[in-house]
Amino acid sequence: MQTLQGGTARGFTLLELMIAVAIVGVLAAVAIPMYRTQMIQSRAAGMLDYAQIYKKDIETYLAEHEALPATVDSVVAPTSMINKTLFDFPAAGVVHIRLYPTQALASDVQVGKQYVTIQGVASGTTITWDCGAIGAGFDLPSNYMPGW
Repeated sequence: MQTLQGGTARGFTLLELMIAVAIVGVLAAVAIPMYRTQMIQSRAAGMLDYAQIYKKDIETYLAEHEALPATVDSVVAPTSMINKTLFDFPAAGVVHIRLYPTQALASDVQVGKQYVTIQGVASGTTITWDCGAIGAGFDLPSNYMPGW
């Protein structure tokens, strides 16, 4: 800030203002994408929390019957279904739980048009779960998946 001969301040120079705006711009360019990634990861983690209910039901069924169910009706009661959940049994010993975001989460373009797929592969009376991009479709990219 420059001062006149009388000692009073007149304001900031154009150069000082440009430097301040440039610093704020750089900080925003770094912080906004990081914030967006964290928000998507937290929403994906919320969807995976719902999957715990289904995983537990399928594991219990597998332990009792020594086979995966033929349909989801034999595992999950209709009242516990969440909005837009799809179960798929693509092969013997394999189950897919595909979770679509609810309306509250669908406002985010990255999550709203994509889903999270959890794959379970049965071996005897145990099942191994994997989460991420399984097959073609709109699975949420792995960089948005929480550590699971």
